[in-house]
Amino acid sequence: MDKCPKCGKKLKSNAKFCTACGYSIENKETKNNKNSLNLTNILLIIIAVCCIALIGLFATGVFPADNQEVAAPTENNTTEAPVASVSENESEDETTEYYASSKTDKFHLPNCEWAQKISPQNLVTFNSREAALDSGRTPCSVCNP
Repeated sequence: MDKCPKCGKKLKSNAKFCTACGYSIENKETKNNKNSLNLTNILLIIIAVCCIALIGLFATGVFPADNQEVAAPTENNTTEAPVASVSENESEDETTEYYASSKTDKFHLPNCEWAQKISPQNLVTFNSREAALDSGRTPCSVCNP
């Protein structure tokens, strides 16, 4: 631009505003470029936030990665199965060890997740369920010994 569009004064070739009236000389193309850059930056930020949110949801298990169905429990209508399971539980009580911590009042089966967290120096073992109950301990609500 050679002249200011507002006051008509001559301008230098690289002037960004008129020294006489203060009118901004930046052409519309430069302003449009700045607006499109701002819009592009905003869109990139929105896309990045959405991607991070989706990754977080997959990581926390809100959206499972595999589509495995959980089998619904089925009722067993035979009378022999419950009787067999009762006798299995009785024989299990005779041979199973029970674990407890010296710091708590609960006792567990050896394969219980809470029994596996007991440190070796705090581990107390019982040869029977009755021995654990006699010591004043209560059964774990997770493994139900």
